[in-house]
Amino acid sequence: GRRPLMKKIDIVPTFWVDYNSQTKKFFTRFLSPPYTSENVNNLHNMIKKCDYPLREWPLYSVVLKGRAS
Repeated sequence: GRRPLMKKIDIVPTFWVDYNSQTKKFFTRFLSPPYTSENVNNLHNMIKKCDYPLREWPLYSVVLKGRAS
């Protein structure tokens, strides 16, 4: 079958990422759709300022691919 569509974000602050030892998966709170220009700009500003993610954002599983230099 076809592979599911993957959406990618290059980087978030490390303290946005948690590990669930029961499921053995990493997850993060992240902005939920719709991804308007205003929402995405606010997200990028939060990441640049190392703000904490909003508690009302949903949890998403993530795959760690490496680290930024």
